[in-house]
Amino acid sequence: HVKLWSRCAEGDVPCLIIEDGIRTWPRLAQITAHVVATIERVVPDPEERSVLLFLGGEVELSDWTPQWLPTDMAHPPSKGRSGKEPVVLREASAVSGSHCYVVWPLAARRMLANLPVHKPIDEFISIQLKAGRVRAMVVQPIALAVKVMERNITVKVMERN
Repeated sequence: HVKLWSRCAEGDVPCLIIEDGIRTWPRLAQITAHVVATIERVVPDPEERSVLLFLGGEVELSDWTPQWLPTDMAHPPSKGRSGKEPVVLREASAVSGSHCYVVWPLAARRMLANLPVHKPIDEFISIQLKAGRVRAMVVQPIALAVKVMERNITVKVMERN
């Protein structure tokens, strides 16, 4: 993660970080592009985008903040539900699961400024969130983005053109 944050910090576009062992949803690219555009529309100044956008992960009920951001997307109905579910971004003060997220350059620089990492990466990120150095937005419903198949430490990066 740290090497990828370094690459992101040197550029001016957000980076999508995906760990190995992730099964992505067929619309992941479309959803990611849409929610990235939503965040960039709401926070137009790149020097204010200290954001991590989680496309998967777990959030304890007590870690949700009152902040949320609607998108103009809808997700096909889940099992047992009728009608499409709205896709929203919710802010969280801690997230468990760094297997698929987008990091903006400012957030990458802020996390790099607080190295070294002496804990699992999820805990390090949560410390940065609780300290207010970065913000976490989580795609809801989470099930639409990714499912963890197995845990590995290798990560891949795709940069937006």
